[in-house]
Amino acid sequence: MGRRNLGGPSGIWRACHAAGAHPQFDRDRRSSSSPTHSHTSRLFSVLLAILACCVLAWPAFAVDDEASELEKPLVRWGANLDTIEKTIERLRKGDGDIPPIRRDIQAIQSEADSYIQKLEPKLKVVQDQLAKLGEEPDKDAPPEPRLVTTERQRLKENANKLDGAIKRAQQLALRGGQLITSLDALRRARFQREVFEKEPSPLSPRLWQEISPDLGRGVGSLAVLWSSWWARAEPHYRLFLLLAGAIGIAVGLRLLLTPWSRRRAIGEEQQFFRKAASAARATFARAMPTIAAAAVIYLGLAYLDLLPPSLSHFVAVTFEAIVIYAIASSLARSLIAPNAPQWRLIPISDGSAGKVTRLIKAVAAVYAIAGALTAMDAALALTSPIQTLHRMILIWVFVALLASLLLTTWYERTPTQPRPSKLWPAWVKLPLWGVVFAILGASLLGYTNLAQFIAGQVIVTGTIIQLIWLFHWAVRELVADLSEADSPAAHVLSHHFRMGRRTRRVTALALGLVLNLLVIAAGATIIAFNWGFSLDTLQEWVSTAFFGFEIAGFRISIARIMVALLLFAAVLIATRFFRDWLDQSVLLPPRVEAGLANSIRTVVGYVGITLAAMLGVSYAGFDLTNIAIVAGALSVGIGFGLQSIVNNFVSGLILLVERPIKVGDWVEAGDTHGYVRRISVRSTEIETFDRASVIVPNSELIAGRVTNWTHRNTLGRVIVRIGVSYDSDPEAVSELLLQVGRGQEKVLEWPQPYVVFEDFGASSLDFSLRVYIADVNDVLTVNTDLRAEIFKAFRAAGIEIPFPQQDVHLRDLDLVKAAIARSLAERNGAEPEQN
Repeated sequence: MGRRNLGGPSGIWRACHAAGAHPQFDRDRRSSSSPTHSHTSRLFSVLLAILACCVLAWPAFAVDDEASELEKPLVRWGANLDTIEKTIERLRKGDGDIPPIRRDIQAIQSEADSYIQKLEPKLKVVQDQLAKLGEEPDKDAPPEPRLVTTERQRLKENANKLDGAIKRAQQLALRGGQLITSLDALRRARFQREVFEKEPSPLSPRLWQEISPDLGRGVGSLAVLWSSWWARAEPHYRLFLLLAGAIGIAVGLRLLLTPWSRRRAIGEEQQFFRKAASAARATFARAMPTIAAAAVIYLGLAYLDLLPPSLSHFVAVTFEAIVIYAIASSLARSLIAPNAPQWRLIPISDGSAGKVTRLIKAVAAVYAIAGALTAMDAALALTSPIQTLHRMILIWVFVALLASLLLTTWYERTPTQPRPSKLWPAWVKLPLWGVVFAILGASLLGYTNLAQFIAGQVIVTGTIIQLIWLFHWAVRELVADLSEADSPAAHVLSHHFRMGRRTRRVTALALGLVLNLLVIAAGATIIAFNWGFSLDTLQEWVSTAFFGFEIAGFRISIARIMVALLLFAAVLIATRFFRDWLDQSVLLPPRVEAGLANSIRTVVGYVGITLAAMLGVSYAGFDLTNIAIVAGALSVGIGFGLQSIVNNFVSGLILLVERPIKVGDWVEAGDTHGYVRRISVRSTEIETFDRASVIVPNSELIAGRVTNWTHRNTLGRVIVRIGVSYDSDPEAVSELLLQVGRGQEKVLEWPQPYVVFEDFGASSLDFSLRVYIADVNDVLTVNTDLRAEIFKAFRAAGIEIPFPQQDVHLRDLDLVKAAIARSLAERNGAEPEQN
């Protein structure tokens, strides 16, 4: 039914009138003669009319309620964005602190996206229903049923409302993105204005003229602040007790943790993880007493109510500065280990280790003092010239310390660097020298904030880069431990997860790649935050990178891709366990023929790989229909003459997946012998023993016969053939050959060497010594050694190694002699003798 307009008094009156004028009620009214009965009938008619009005008006009220429910969040989001936009405009005109409104905008965007995702399926349902009803008939066409027309009108109204709500939500989300862009631009503009704000240069006499009177007022303010605080601290014995308690705690912790901080100089180099664990213990042992004492003093002052509002911020910043210096100085000493080079994690020469440690401690002290002085300037309400003077002095001290650090030789003499330069390594020191001159020039020109910012970034960013480098070395050591056969981690993977050496190596490489990427991502995030990017911006970047961003209309989600890779690996591992279970429980030789078992095993492997690939690709968000389209396009290309290229391409994929040959294998393909150096999707590079590279198309390796000497392992057999004279004892020869074979160090005890009496030769008895070696690449060396030892053993035992001999029998010798005499006589001119 169509929606009826029953709003307003006129509509309700018409409904009531229609209900009251019903013929049945009219007959009842006429037939009734009693006033009471007439009154009752009229009352019943009015109630029935009201009920009919409510029933008829309910759809309109329901639609209006639905429309209001659709508009409520849109109105609320629009009002919130209006307020945020006014706040940004006010901040753009003033200098107030930027409130955390970015999260509010992101919350609105997230709610709008969820709202759109909620309404789009409803709109799709309504549109499908409209499509099922079809378009309205033309004027000349027969009229359609009234029920169809009414339903189409209702669906169109619902579709318009849903579509309008979706578009409005999209517009609000876009507006939120524009406000975030404006907020970021405002934050960058403020950051640039603060950093590049120009102050009086120290070379300007005006600065020193302003400092002279302000310095006296600053000293007076400090004296007043001290006297008022000292008067508040009465009785003073509480302060001395607090100080004594802090000193006692520091001394006690120092004595208790001293064994952790001592590292003796030993003769051999220690492993990385042992050095890292020792450095962590030493850092904790050296820093903890100072931090504990500072914490006791800070908490004690707060407990004694000796932190007035004018000093609370200064004391808190001073406590933070002490903690920073304690950790930084202890960490520098633990990492460099000037007195124990075998425990050193940072490669610095022994002669420079002590000096570098002292300089790093001084830099950490300057960084800590800078923060404390800034808080003190704020507490004393000092003027801008005095604050500039404080910062300039600290900047110049930092420049002097950094220059001294750069002038120190970091590395010892090596064969490649017999006289290490003070600029070595140049790729580190030359940029730092540029930073030194940039800081010095900015401070002299009056850009004190810029100089202070660069100095702080050198300290913080350099520390983060050094930690990233240490974590990278830790990852390298972990990968090496997983790859080595005798490490505890490799033992766990081999015995508990049944991983071979090749699988462990691949797992270690993948784990190393993931850990390095995580370390770099974490370090880059901290550096970006330190360089002025807000935490909200970084969170948005991380969220966008992990949970989806669009490129050319295609949405990429790193999180989904990582989960897809994990899903792919999990299915492959499950397939491998399933194959192992089949091998051990079902496909046993008595039960299943070996060929059938191998076929089943191969099919299960391919099915597992296919299933893993399909699940991974589907979860990552790739549409399999697109792959079908690409496959169709490739089939068209194959039909136009790309059979050879596609054949080699598919063969290359088979080589890479099935791996019948791999890089490093010794193969024999036709008349080509050599090592596989590279496998690409089109061809394979084989390096011959003459050091020539032969490029073989992959299709020849797949379709042709290939001998792989090192396919599953490097185990190989060496055959040495030799002949002895017929006078030799075959049993003695066999025993002697076995002794020679067993005496070679590269010959395996199992399978055992054995001798074969091959044939009765023309000139010798033919034997062959057959031995097995662990590495078939040593076949020429073992062949040479065995032949040399066999020759020596046979000579010592008196066994003859014959060479081929032939007897020549000459017939009619007299005729030969007569022919020779005749030729000699003719040469001398004499008559030949007649016999």
